[in-house]
Amino acid sequence: MEKPYNTDEQYLRDLIQEGGLQKPSVDFSSKVMASIQDSKEHVAAKPLISVTGWMVLTFIFLVSSALLYFYPIENRSFTNTIAWPWSNFQEVFSGFEMTNELMYACIFVSLFLIQIPFIKRFLERQRT
Repeated sequence: MEKPYNTDEQYLRDLIQEGGLQKPSVDFSSKVMASIQDSKEHVAAKPLISVTGWMVLTFIFLVSSALLYFYPIENRSFTNTIAWPWSNFQEVFSGFEMTNELMYACIFVSLFLIQIPFIKRFLERQRT
């Protein structure tokens, strides 16, 4: 196992000695620094959600909060107003109780899934 390693190392040493060392030009470092400074692009930071997007989200939140305050869910019967695919919607889910942990998990998973298209679009814009 050691033998191939030693021969490779010796071969590389021979190549380096054959090639020798080259001295860079006098202004090498200044040319490198100039090319680095030229290649720097000043990119302004852009928010993921624009100001108008935040306004729309705030408006939706306020309107939905006001509607829930003035028209509570307890006074509504959704089974009578919406034609569900099954006749007794409340009977189907009567035995189902959602714990707080399950509710939080569903909320966080849905928030994660909602973010994916926005993040994908943001990253595609960054690449171009």
